[in-house]
Amino acid sequence: MKIVMDEQQYQELEDLIGIFDGMFFDDEEVQCFKFIKDIVDSEFDTDYIKKERKELVGKQLNESFEWLESLNVNIKNKDKFLSCFLY
Repeated sequence: MKIVMDEQQYQELEDLIGIFDGMFFDDEEVQCFKFIKDIVDSEFDTDYIKKERKELVGKQLNESFEWLESLNVNIKNKDKFLSCFLY
């Protein structure tokens, strides 16, 4: 499955990349949003991503969204970002 985004979704993704640039959770750099952007930009099929990598990205997405929600930040496209990386 390829991730297709409209302009508003892509802008939110770029905003999230800016927010989490250089941020770490559990001694791991938050790279999930950069990874999604790379997938979107290259039109890569997510079916070819290994399960372990999807789980790691899904975990980082959940942790990132939980942190943002604790600050009362609303992520409009949260479900779209999560949909490709959760089983």
